[in-house]
Amino acid sequence: MWNVTAYDWEATDPQELAARVRRGLRHNQKRHRGSNILLHDGGHRVLGTDRSITLAAVGLLLDRWAGSGLRFVTVDAWG
Repeated sequence: MWNVTAYDWEATDPQELAARVRRGLRHNQKRHRGSNILLHDGGHRVLGTDRSITLAAVGLLLDRWAGSGLRFVTVDAWG
């Protein structure tokens, strides 16, 4: 189950979307728990929605935390 969402279907700016994720991560870190980030691959109302904002935000997040010791994995790696 996810515990951080960026509401990326409402996103208009990659920096703001990344900031939403960072706030969620900080919230969980203060409570000494891991984070499961929910991101979508486009809008939920129309097929073929532009995904560039979410992809750009993911790039910002990965760049920011490269070498930080944080571990990013996909759901299939949880097992």
